[in-house]
Amino acid sequence: MNVASVLDGTARDAVALVHHADRISYGELADHVESIAAQLAEAGVDIGDRIALVCANTPTFVAAFLGVAHIGAVAVPLNPSSPAAEIARQLEAVAVVGIVVGPSAATNVCELDIAHFKVVLAPPGVALEGAQVLAAGGSRAEPFARVECDGDHPAVLMFTSGTAGE
Repeated sequence: MNVASVLDGTARDAVALVHHADRISYGELADHVESIAAQLAEAGVDIGDRIALVCANTPTFVAAFLGVAHIGAVAVPLNPSSPAAEIARQLEAVAVVGIVVGPSAATNVCELDIAHFKVVLAPPGVALEGAQVLAAGGSRAEPFARVECDGDHPAVLMFTSGTAGE
């Protein structure tokens, strides 16, 4: 089972996400997920590799999370408003090989040395030296194959914090 299978069996024109005034259909979301999955795979991301998602709660986060899962990698959501030093500690603690950066995190992530990652993706309009532009979606000629995972394969690693910090 793969958590990205949540998109299966739903009418492509049904609304999957509502973000402000935008309505994103299941078809649009599925196309975006497959594009991100292909982009990650083409960068050399493998099953079990950890990809940090330094994004706010937006459609980009949803598509990136499902795109990471689609290829059997492990999503590591991080707080986009965390200081660069905290993000760096978390990236190192779980040995991520790539990062998806949202607009709200670009300032903090630009302070990090990102050259050693297999891939750093940022949406169009986010200036981050060394980052590739995050695939926008669009129909692929053929679907990008989803990796099926064992029941004990992790989909996500979460950092938690309380009132005392990390």
